[in-house]
This record gives sequence, C-alpha cells and structure tokens, in this order.
Amino acid sequence: MRRFFSAALMAAASFALLPLSTLSAQADLSAESLQRLSTLRQGEMARLLFHKTAKAAIKVPFETRDGTKVTVETFKGKITVLNFWATWCPPCRHEMPSLDRLQAKLGSSEFQVAPVSLDRQGLEKVEGFFNQINAENLPIYLDQGNKYAVANRAIGLPMTLILDREGREIGRLAGPAEWDSEQALAILSAVIEETAERPVSN
Repeated sequence: MRRFFSAALMAAASFALLPLSTLSAQADLSAESLQRLSTLRQGEMARLLFHKTAKAAIKVPFETRDGTKVTVETFKGKITVLNFWATWCPPCRHEMPSLDRLQAKLGSSEFQVAPVSLDRQGLEKVEGFFNQINAENLPIYLDQGNKYAVANRAIGLPMTLILDREGREIGRLAGPAEWDSEQALAILSAVIEETAERPVSN
C-alpha cells in the first residue's frame, strides 16, 4: 500500500489536469475570480490548479478522532484545505507543521484545515506524530480503509484539495507545499474573499 501511494504521485497530478469538461456541479468562482487567483499562483502555489467548474461534493464517510463517522457536510460553510496524508509518507510529515501554522493563522468560522490520515494503525499513530511535531491547532480525521481518499482520486500522497463552502472541490495540489508561505496565505485569503457571501442589492 505504501508503495502504491508513493509511486502514484505523478498519476495523481495527472488527475488534477483532467479536462475541465469532466468536472461536474456549478461554478462558484467567476472568470474574474479565477483570473485574480491565477495571478497569485506563484512559487509552489503554481502547482495549485483551480477548476472552472466545481466538482460535486464526495459524501463518502470518514471518522473523527473519537470514531464518529462524518462526511464532507461537516465542513459546510467554510473554505477547507483538505489534506490526505499518512505518517509513513516523508513529504507528508515534512509539510504537516506548515498546515498546523496555517490553521493557526487563518482558522476561523470561514476557513479550516482538515488533515485526513490514511494510517491503518489509526488514532494512536497520528496522535503520536502530532505530539512529536507539537501540532496544537489541527483536528484529526481518519480514513483507515482509504475509501474517502479513493473516492477523491487521491492516489498519491500528500494530496491537498481546496473545498468551497458547499464541500465541493474547486482546486487541488499534488505533492507537498509550505502552506503558511506568503504565496499560500495570499491565495487562500483570496479564495475566502472571493467566495464570501455578498449582500444582494435591490
């Protein structure tokens, strides 16, 4: 299983490059919003690909740290950085502290980081690693059977999806990144702003 996920990283990137016509659901981001976000895709964030049309929310269940089964509905109302990872994945381990710092900086009623572990050993393994890196801001989600990851075509790790406020995928980045970098903070702040509810004018 480890070899499968590690060796398939480039295949995962190819999924991010699927023709936009294959995507479903309605678009939240206007052409103007996509253009603005495109100008912010600098450095590592150049690998963050946004879709012209949002993908339908994947409602396969996964678990919280206490074993409660939840779906993507739990993220509704927030922009979510959904990160598929595992403790046996070195690039995942390397980027996790930056995700913890990202949650500390941007976490709010409008934004959250949601790391979903694929570790088959479950909570004990994840908690041990979080304690090791002093991760104090991140929740723990578990997908021990990999069903949620597979449904999202996350066949390489780490794989990070950007979900809109309805839980639909609007972008993804294959591979590790420094998620609290200046470029990442700029582009995620812009996503929050571009998807914020606007007052309806009469």
